[in-house]
Amino acid sequence: MKIGMRTPSLKKSLKARTTSKWKRQTKKALIPGYGQKGVGWIKNPKKALYNKVYHKTTFGLSDLFTPSKKRMKKTTKNQTSTKSTKKYTAKNYKEAGIVLIVIGSIFLFLFPPLGFFLFITGFISYIISYLTLKHEKNKRKDI
Repeated sequence: MKIGMRTPSLKKSLKARTTSKWKRQTKKALIPGYGQKGVGWIKNPKKALYNKVYHKTTFGLSDLFTPSKKRMKKTTKNQTSTKSTKKYTAKNYKEAGIVLIVIGSIFLFLFPPLGFFLFITGFISYIISYLTLKHEKNKRKDI
């Protein structure tokens, strides 16, 4: 049994990526159990056990660049447990408005309909920021 890094095979990885959707669909229609999880344990348990151990004891180049599943689960649990609703402030609207106005003015020369849309959207966002800032100031005065 191999332990350590798997030798990368460009030919096999390209073959796995380019296997067509239709080919998999026809195999799934013709071969019972094709593409279903856990069927390998029924058909060939020795091979399934070997593959499981091989996958656990070795790692490939792609594994070095992707975060582990355990770490991903921890971060998603932390994110879902804290209920945070994003509050948009006047500053957010103002920044978005300025960015959209700049992008819109650039696109006005390159692609006029899109540039006009972005410019108007940025202008509306900037006005919303002005109105929310005014509203926040009035709220502070009342309190």
